[in-house]
Amino acid sequence: MVLKYFLFCLLGCLIVSSSGLSSALAASDTLSNELVAKIEKFKTKHSKRKNKIEVAVNILDAQTGIDVFRYNADKIMIPASITKIMTTYGVLKLLGTNYRFLTEVFAEQTVRDSAKFEETLGKVGNLYIRGYGDPSLVNETLWEWTNSLKDLGIKEVNNIIIDDSLFLSPRRALGWESYNAGLSATSLNFNSYTFKIIPTTNGQGALVSATPGVPLHLENAINTALKNNVTMKYLPFTHNTASINGRTQLQTVGKVVLKGSIKEGGAPFTGFRAFPDDPANYYGHAFAHFLKLNGIKIAGDIYKGKVPNSAKKIIDFKSKILAEIISDLNKFSNNFIASQLVYAIGQDDDGYFRFDLGLKRLASVLQTIGIQPSAYMITDGSGLDVNNRLTAEQVAQVLFVAGKDMSISPTFINSLTKFGKSGGTLSKRSVFFKKKAAKKLSALEVAEEDLRQAEESVWAKTGTLTGTSSLAGYLSDINDRRFIFTIIINGPVSKAEAGALEEEILRSIIAGTKI
Repeated sequence: MVLKYFLFCLLGCLIVSSSGLSSALAASDTLSNELVAKIEKFKTKHSKRKNKIEVAVNILDAQTGIDVFRYNADKIMIPASITKIMTTYGVLKLLGTNYRFLTEVFAEQTVRDSAKFEETLGKVGNLYIRGYGDPSLVNETLWEWTNSLKDLGIKEVNNIIIDDSLFLSPRRALGWESYNAGLSATSLNFNSYTFKIIPTTNGQGALVSATPGVPLHLENAINTALKNNVTMKYLPFTHNTASINGRTQLQTVGKVVLKGSIKEGGAPFTGFRAFPDDPANYYGHAFAHFLKLNGIKIAGDIYKGKVPNSAKKIIDFKSKILAEIISDLNKFSNNFIASQLVYAIGQDDDGYFRFDLGLKRLASVLQTIGIQPSAYMITDGSGLDVNNRLTAEQVAQVLFVAGKDMSISPTFINSLTKFGKSGGTLSKRSVFFKKKAAKKLSALEVAEEDLRQAEESVWAKTGTLTGTSSLAGYLSDINDRRFIFTIIINGPVSKAEAGALEEEILRSIIAGTKI
């Protein structure tokens, strides 16, 4: 922001403003007027709806940071998942692209304690796993880890104890949906699980399976029939939970009842759900599952508790690098990863991770580039919370600074999604080549090949909540000029309606005044 206004003064530019609208000298008056007309037309079209529709747009020259177009750019809006742009920038600056999360494994005795391995016969007593919040751990990696323990010569363990104590006050799942998964220092599969229903023949029962190791019982009442009609319900179990030496026993937490039908000859149905109980429970049972698959016997039970000072570390496991985790975060708009990363930057002097401290450190990073804490609100790092508040200008400023910072820019930009090309949240969207947009191509004096190349230059992050749609990122126009854009729409419009306006704006930027 400071750099932007300094450059404005240096170049003698004057932003003309009226009712929150302005156009900059970097763009033609024709293009600015066209963008304003499109936004106003959109608002007028939906003006009879119950609640007011607000639109905020900020377009910058990606090389200089100078405003190209502003429309309510400094208006506080609900940003949805483009909040992850702010989180991504802060986490990369604080941790670096090559940061890896640690998971430590301890035992009461190790196979190397004695001069001769035969004296221990591969028995290590209690096995302890202490997590540091790895948000990327999935079953495939857990299989590799437990296979590594087998390679160390471990043949039998007594109890498995999961230590998730390094996260202070992590929240549990907010709901049944996978994007509402709980947080934990020991997390697995984004603290969610999948279930798959496979049709057989008409009138026969369907085949049902769930993520290996998840401590839930599946009750299958799905038949193969002429249509899909699947319902599911979670029923928690009541236990007498045992506690031994300060450890809490972890048990199967309930059953998922599946009823209805699945279409004969149809595709298998796959559902995703947040694990409804303590994530350490999921982690412990899955760890035990893969130990057994690797031939390691478990003589005792699964508990949650702290690693004692007497235990000896036998191995460290490390996550994939942060650059890869950030790619998963933004391409798939993973709320769980975003919140885990807020914890990761919030480690206190005693070694514990605090969510509130993570948010404060994120605010400190944003303040270094001129975004003052009093001018916005970030409550969760993911954008899922409707209490988040940002301006289009603030998001564009982060995109500008991140794009210029060579220590993080390749990772930052590559974590975004290309329209229709790189998978993720934009994989089914197009700027030019949808049916309605294609009708306008005849008005362009530009080769289709050039338009396709321009469309592939769009790298962006989406945001969607009920009553909110947002899109922010980078693009190049047909003359290879690079721009930064942020679009936020708040109000009672559908995802498709908001998406159409977003794409109208991008078409105008890319093609100039020719549409």
